[in-house]
Amino acid sequence: MEPRLILINLLVKLGVAAAVSSTLVRSKEFKKLLFREERTFRQKVYLVLWFGLPIMVGVWFRIVQKSFAAGDLSFETALLLGVIGGRWAGSLGGILIGIPALLHGEWAAMPFEVLSGFLAGQLRTMAANKDDIWSFSPFIDQSIIRLIRRNLPRPRLFDWQVMFFWTVIGLRFVQTELARYFAGSVFSMESPENYWVYSAIYAATVAAIGIEIKVFNSVRIQIKLEE
Repeated sequence: MEPRLILINLLVKLGVAAAVSSTLVRSKEFKKLLFREERTFRQKVYLVLWFGLPIMVGVWFRIVQKSFAAGDLSFETALLLGVIGGRWAGSLGGILIGIPALLHGEWAAMPFEVLSGFLAGQLRTMAANKDDIWSFSPFIDQSIIRLIRRNLPRPRLFDWQVMFFWTVIGLRFVQTELARYFAGSVFSMESPENYWVYSAIYAATVAAIGIEIKVFNSVRIQIKLEE
């Protein structure tokens, strides 16, 4: 894919992420599922269906159209389901979202997305303060500043937001390597000959996750204020 076309798809991808999250939070049922701290297994399944089905459509469009790469938010959604809903939600989301890709012959897509959702869910359990999840920022410089401020009065080694950021980057690198060494096993936008575009691909992945979390958090704050 040409670098210019990749950049266009990345911009559209951010718009799709914002549109999907903004549309979902219009539903009262989805908001009830989204902002629960504890969920039954059935509620986790409902959350996965609410979030995963629109993304499945996007993956299907990407496969059918063969040029609409921006519609594939499967990796980002698996991470979001894991970090918001926990390990079960992340794993189930990875299975659901990976179905179209698996049927298309991308055999590594489903296992990779299940792994991503599970690891994100594991990170959720490690968060000492669940508000850290909702305040995640796609801008790593802000996370570093928060890390320094928190460690000045009371030093600590683990900062959840920085850890989540590097987990996203690490898993995205794994996706790149899968696409490189096992061609056709997983979908991934790549531009190895242009490092600026290559960096933009990684930045767009983090930004898409950050945008959706910011949209959800703004609604969460609004609900708390109304209470």
